[in-house]
Amino acid sequence: EIFAISIDENKNAWKKAIAADNIKWIQVNVAGGWQAPIARKWGIDQIPTSFLLDKDGSVVAIDPSEEKLISLLKKLLK
Repeated sequence: EIFAISIDENKNAWKKAIAADNIKWIQVNVAGGWQAPIARKWGIDQIPTSFLLDKDGSVVAIDPSEEKLISLLKKLLK
């Protein structure tokens, strides 16, 4: 499952980007920008930032390349 959390402060621009990019996965917007609790908790210092979690919720990779992501998904989904 892909779950995207946005810290965008301009919700209209965020919604337009979702539509323009034809994003179909779950999207939520959290108020607070860079100081949003979720951004601080996860140590977000750039956007986009991607986390791959395993079935137990442990972080497997942060910002993996496409090649690394494919490799990890194959391993995790066996």
